[in-house]
Amino acid sequence: MSLAKKETMNRIQEQLSTLMRDQPFTTRWALYDFRNAQFYGERFDEPQWTASTRKVSVMMCVLSEVTAGRIDLDREVEYTSGMAEGVQSGTFRYMTPGFSFPLRDALAQMIVSSDNVCTRLVFESLGADEREQLRVINDFCQNSGLHQTIHRHVFPDTSRIPWFHTDAPMTTSTPIDQIRLLKAIVAGSQSASGSDLIAVSKDLCSYALELMTLGWDSFEFARFLPDDVVVAQKGGRGVRGRSEIGVIFDSDGRAACALAVYTDWVQTRLRDGRPGNDLAIDLISAFGRSAWELVVNNTEVPANILDYGRPVTS
Repeated sequence: MSLAKKETMNRIQEQLSTLMRDQPFTTRWALYDFRNAQFYGERFDEPQWTASTRKVSVMMCVLSEVTAGRIDLDREVEYTSGMAEGVQSGTFRYMTPGFSFPLRDALAQMIVSSDNVCTRLVFESLGADEREQLRVINDFCQNSGLHQTIHRHVFPDTSRIPWFHTDAPMTTSTPIDQIRLLKAIVAGSQSASGSDLIAVSKDLCSYALELMTLGWDSFEFARFLPDDVVVAQKGGRGVRGRSEIGVIFDSDGRAACALAVYTDWVQTRLRDGRPGNDLAIDLISAFGRSAWELVVNNTEVPANILDYGRPVTS
């Protein structure tokens, strides 16, 4: 490795690590630079609850089944009475049950608006009951090399989960597992045969990235970026913090980097009076802008962006 390349790698690691300094909560992150095939991160192999970032692996599991011919995205699914019970995310919980629509629309709603009625319908396409559905998704993760990703529920009623919860009832993963998944999706979208790792066709890998660019339930990575920067992302909101995973593209439409940021043990209220999630969101947004500056533009991270991700101490 050349000295210049090593210095660049050290600079990227150091500047991104600066964002973690003095944080009053836990942050786990990983970044993969597609241009130079380089990886960066801290605490990236420590499992934690995923919140809705888990839905990317759910989507890819379903698309793997579609590729294999076992699931048809055009099959009709039905929103029935009782499905909204305990749901805390999405818009379907406010709609009148008793109508049908294609599975592909449920898949889109699961990713775009993080709708958990649709998440349940997507899971139902994987098996006759929750036990079978979880077996299929966990088989997919293990077969795809996501060995620390464990799905334990279809969706939890987060209103009943305390801030001090353990990981036992939650779906868990690691930043490095999420980077592996994002890399496989990008590689599959570029190969005529799709991705062998996740067994998803080229067209369906491209479709997955397209859905992730449409998400409006969270947009932390893109928050401090210019409006024309394309980000394929999925965010997560838990009772104990925020998270986001995604791919940032350059101006030529090429995947520049994959990024996964998870916060945990985020305080309900900080000493400066702000809700803790405000700082967690600022931190994730600062990671997105910093990754774009360092990887896409090959420039230093602006000081004001680094300051966004810091707690107020006075």
